[in-house]
Amino acid sequence: MSNGIYQAIATAMSEIEPIAKKRRNLEQKFNFRGIDDVMNELSPILVKNKIFIYPEVTDVLRNERTTAKGGTLFYSVLTVKYHFTHEDGSELCCVVVGEGMDTGDKASNKAMAIAFKYACLQMFCIPTEDMPDPDAETPPPSTPQNNANLPQKPNGNGQKVENLAENERKTKAGEAIGKILETVDPDEQPFFNKKEIEIERKIFMTSNMAEIEKQYTRLKSELEKRKANWKPIPFGDSDNFENDIPEGMYPKQGE
Repeated sequence: MSNGIYQAIATAMSEIEPIAKKRRNLEQKFNFRGIDDVMNELSPILVKNKIFIYPEVTDVLRNERTTAKGGTLFYSVLTVKYHFTHEDGSELCCVVVGEGMDTGDKASNKAMAIAFKYACLQMFCIPTEDMPDPDAETPPPSTPQNNANLPQKPNGNGQKVENLAENERKTKAGEAIGKILETVDPDEQPFFNKKEIEIERKIFMTSNMAEIEKQYTRLKSELEKRKANWKPIPFGDSDNFENDIPEGMYPKQGE
């Protein structure tokens, strides 16, 4: 059996240019690469290398959600198997999950568009022009989390510096807060931006357990509010959003 698809994909990867995040979500303030950007770049290259793609929906999950204003939001999760096929009959497949929300009949359409976009981005390893190099940043010194659960040496009075159970609680609370901060929307964009995450981590590191519990409750409530308010909107171009923080999210110094 021929295996022309392997050479065809490798050749296509060498011809694909980076796709910048030129589109903008005005409500949630993030830049992204739209499905049209991906298809416009790939289409002539796929034709040239005799590659065609067809989808196979293997699983469908649909439900309805109520928005903050009492409306109905239709939510679709599709598991799609994409076949990247060469003219000689050989093919490579990848399975992706697409999620879409809409107040009308477009939830599944959006889920398919998201699934296809990320299948192509990952299959062809398409870079973005503003992808940061790991060597461009130096993280601050930190202590490995694995040491957090180790018993501490007793002090001069024979008492432990920190209680082991308290360490375990703080570690679990940190993991729970981390999951909230890493939650992404149906377009796989984070609900919390980098600046917010940086602030929350500093709050966590300087707080006691009672304060951390309040932090968790606050972030959980904020996440639910952002999920409820998320909705598809028109997109446009704008500047980088990385440091934007919703007004009122954090009190100003002295307040």
